[in-house]
Amino acid sequence: MLVATTFREILKINALAYHSNVGQIAEEYIRDYDFKSGFLGYDGFQNTMCMSLDKQLVDGIPSSYKLKDGDILSCYYDVLLINFHVDLPYASK
Repeated sequence: MLVATTFREILKINALAYHSNVGQIAEEYIRDYDFKSGFLGYDGFQNTMCMSLDKQLVDGIPSSYKLKDGDILSCYYDVLLINFHVDLPYASK
């Protein structure tokens, strides 16, 4: 449920936000609930979620790209809950 709720929060941001800001919002949101990102720090990965644009693979790395109207943003997000990983891929235009 937390993972889906996080995506609802992300969708509230300005559509022209920076690509990397989306991951920061997700990280702050899960920390507010005292959970941990399943991706952040895993095997040296430095992001809370994987993100890609349009037709790119979903496991992309967040960048400083500024989102444009009409971009399709795909996110893959993982939260660690009591030794279980809960994940959800999501795409939004």
